[in-house]
Amino acid sequence: MFKSSNNLLRNRDTHAQVKFVELFFDLVFVFTIIQLSHSLSHHFDLHGALQSFVLMLAVWIVWIYTTWHLNWLDPDTVQVRIMLYVVMFAAMILSMAIPDAFGDKGIFFGAAFAFIQIGRTLFIVWATKDRLPVNHKSFVLILVWLIISGIFWLVGGLLDAHGRFLSWSAAVGIEFFAPMIGFWVPGIGKTGPRDWDISGAHMAERCGLFVIICLGESICVNGATLADLPWTATNLGVFTVSFALTVLMWWNYFHCGQYAGTHRIENSSNPGKIAMWAYHYAHIPIVMGIVLLAVACYLLFKHPVDLTDAKTAAAFIGSGTLFVSGCIIFKKIVSGKVPVSDISGLVGLVLLYVVYPKLNGLIFAGIMMLIFLAMAVLEFKSATKYHAEQGIVSD
Repeated sequence: MFKSSNNLLRNRDTHAQVKFVELFFDLVFVFTIIQLSHSLSHHFDLHGALQSFVLMLAVWIVWIYTTWHLNWLDPDTVQVRIMLYVVMFAAMILSMAIPDAFGDKGIFFGAAFAFIQIGRTLFIVWATKDRLPVNHKSFVLILVWLIISGIFWLVGGLLDAHGRFLSWSAAVGIEFFAPMIGFWVPGIGKTGPRDWDISGAHMAERCGLFVIICLGESICVNGATLADLPWTATNLGVFTVSFALTVLMWWNYFHCGQYAGTHRIENSSNPGKIAMWAYHYAHIPIVMGIVLLAVACYLLFKHPVDLTDAKTAAAFIGSGTLFVSGCIIFKKIVSGKVPVSDISGLVGLVLLYVVYPKLNGLIFAGIMMLIFLAMAVLEFKSATKYHAEQGIVSD
């Protein structure tokens, strides 16, 4: 179903349902996440990790800002769909440029990023004019900040690798911290979560779907890696452990956190605040942890029976630490509790890092899998109790 209308905004009196065109839009980011993990896999050192960190933040910013905008825009209108198709095309340019973003394709990445952020925001400024005065002002403020950051993206694309890293880091910093100060602009003012009358359920569902994209990417990358290798017992063992870790990450995020988050934001008097802290920010380490897992598994496939090297250990422990830390922050915001399961997991990861030099790669990864399995068992017990207390019905 689609419609042509002068009113491009969702009906705020009904549930902001995730539309098929939004899922179609997300398909671009399946490719984007694969590009990120491949790039980091082949440049897994401090230099490559810092560059990948900037690119990962950039990709998340593009996606989450678009998700915020689609909370107000109606994807069933022709104009909004056309806007999304244009953004998808630019996002594909951005994605294809990722492996050489700090090389010859930097200007394509920077220009595509600036085009998406500024163009999409110009569209919603136009769409909200005379219809949502408070939100219109918010998007004008956002536009000012994105134009400033866009200059850094464009200039950075023209500089050498070092200058590009500094310029793009500044751009990411602008877009990362601007919401914290309400996109304040001298002479105009600022905005804040109280002004953001979002549909909380829509935000929770969209972010949950993005987590699924990342988890699915991890499984697909591992499957593609195994497909090109001999199907020995060792390689099948690596794939099994990698698959199990991905499933356990899904469990630890969705069994309690996602349902608690949806329940909390739907019943909040200030859903914008929950959306900003629990979804806009707390999901960053969750997503990065999942992406890093694919890198860790790729490294494990290379030397599964040798003693675990520092890079493989750093990738696995870093992945688990980022993911679990993000889950702790997220669950604390939405449930008011720090989960014992996740704290126990962090302790287990620290102990595993201490002993990794004495373990071969597959055993090391297997122990990490057992740590996540223990977390899942504890999570199941605590989540079942929490669901009963809050009256949350999960699938």
